[in-house]
Amino acid sequence: MLGRETALITLAMIIFLLLLSAPLMNVLSSSPLSLSSGRLLSSPMSLQQFTLEDHRGNRFDHADLLGRWNILSYGFIHCPDLCPSSLAVIKSLKQRLVDREEYDDVGVLFYSVDPERDSVEKMARFVAHFGADIVGLRAPEGVDSDGSKAAFERSLAMKVVISNDGPENSYNVSHGMSLYLFNPQAELYAVFWPHVDDAGRSLFNLENLYEDYLLIRERADIANKGDLDGL
Repeated sequence: MLGRETALITLAMIIFLLLLSAPLMNVLSSSPLSLSSGRLLSSPMSLQQFTLEDHRGNRFDHADLLGRWNILSYGFIHCPDLCPSSLAVIKSLKQRLVDREEYDDVGVLFYSVDPERDSVEKMARFVAHFGADIVGLRAPEGVDSDGSKAAFERSLAMKVVISNDGPENSYNVSHGMSLYLFNPQAELYAVFWPHVDDAGRSLFNLENLYEDYLLIRERADIANKGDLDGL
């Protein structure tokens, strides 16, 4: 099972790089900062308009990303190990930032690619394991008539594969493994990817993520002051 999931993640990462939406490919192609676990976009990228709902059943759209930094993970709540491990690392990252009083003004978001099975109630129970402030997101009930779900996933080049090979006419979900950092203007600012450990497992490394996040926030502070000579 682990080997299959690792292979799927590796394949998803390759497809991600090959089939990126044109805007995201352009801004990732020339990152202005060297990171150990991801890429800083050469220029922040605006998202397509979207309408989702959070784990309390409230509407969540572009306006809810404004005013603070946010880091987003995606997957589904019945994911056996990849999604929980990623969220556990993000939880540890947030706790370290709070403890050290270092750029801890960042929200944590988890987006489900399987809204049919991940109801609001199930999402609420799931995200509660990863901190009081995490926000679970899903497409609203019913058909995605306005294309919000597809637009949101496409603008972030999320890789999702749904196959109808589960038992008793059920389906299986496979997905990529990326973290997305949004700035307070609700723009995509950086993308993080996992590393592969000695056992062949794709995992996010807390130390790498922590160091990269601080570098990004420090650079953003300098950019906001209109002086990039310091980095």
